[in-house]
Amino acid sequence: MKTTSYKDYENIIFDLGGVVIDLDTDRTVQAFADFSKQPFEQARYSFQNEKVFTDYEMGQIDDATFRNGIRELFGQEASDEEVDAAWNAMLLEIPKSKIDLIRFLQGKHRLFVLSNTNAIHIRKFNQILKAAHGYESLDPLFETIYYSHDVGLRKPNIDIFEHVINDGKMEPTATVFLDDNAMNVAAAQKTGIHTLHVTSSEVMLGYFED
Repeated sequence: MKTTSYKDYENIIFDLGGVVIDLDTDRTVQAFADFSKQPFEQARYSFQNEKVFTDYEMGQIDDATFRNGIRELFGQEASDEEVDAAWNAMLLEIPKSKIDLIRFLQGKHRLFVLSNTNAIHIRKFNQILKAAHGYESLDPLFETIYYSHDVGLRKPNIDIFEHVINDGKMEPTATVFLDDNAMNVAAAQKTGIHTLHVTSSEVMLGYFED
């Protein structure tokens, strides 16, 4: 569904990784490859296909079970700290321009977050956020935050979009969703939500230029 101007929408839903925070998943794949001594492509296949990752994103397993799953998957007796460091390697910086944008939009639009994420990533995200911008979390910047591991649903399944629409009492046609994943964008469109496929920071920031 093609977007028009953001000003046309009452509700704006932001993904986190690749939208609010810069993301490089290859850094995590490389970290897993390094400590497991596996080829990069083998580690990437595991990262993209193994159930332990989706289970963790949906809150079906806890931190300890996830870490043990990573150790088993990659055949490595890594410490909790080493597993977390590899898992968090994909999380880069949160540019000031994006925080400034969100603050500008506050009060003019209803702002939400919808992210496939997990407890380890959110702790690291909040550390980065506080160090760079002084916020303990995103709570002061958004009306409601929907994390997949909290709601037990994940993108690109339609049910998570339906949950957000219903819980937030949003009209889909008055809503725009920003995500860097084309599958998530396509799923959102099926609910009537307008979308912006964020292929770069420039695309996201450019969308909000007057």
